[in-house]
Amino acid sequence: MLATLRNRVPLIVISFLTLASLGAGSGSVVSLSTSGGGGYGDTIVISATVQASGKVNNSNLYYEIRAADGTVVATSGADVPSLEDGGTFSHSWSVNNSGFPVTGTYTVSLCWSPGNSHNCNIASSSTSFYSVPTFGTVLGIVALGLLAIWLWSVRHTLFGAVERSQ
Repeated sequence: MLATLRNRVPLIVISFLTLASLGAGSGSVVSLSTSGGGGYGDTIVISATVQASGKVNNSNLYYEIRAADGTVVATSGADVPSLEDGGTFSHSWSVNNSGFPVTGTYTVSLCWSPGNSHNCNIASSSTSFYSVPTFGTVLGIVALGLLAIWLWSVRHTLFGAVERSQ
């Protein structure tokens, strides 16, 4: 019985690896682009198209946006339908930049993986965009200046009139 089991182990392993490779498939990212993000509170639209180079079953797309310091600021995912050789799938995702930490260049990474993983075993790509998620230093100084002028003009109403003694 033990000898029979030893003879079947390589067959089981080879069968498992063959099935795993059939499900994984191969492909490429045809396009990955971004638009928007140039102003405070803007919506950034990320669009991607992937193409199968063989049959691809049970796969997903995973998007990740990172700030220049490597901080992940947003993620999203999408299930990809089964694709035959040459088949394509397009997907778009929108995110608002108001929660991004700094003004600067952000990187969008796209990972196409089999199953529910994020290992990019089918294909991956990245692109970047410039985003202005805050009012910025100059507008912040202007806002503080306007607040100071307003406080100066309404100081008597807010703090009461100071009586002068003669």
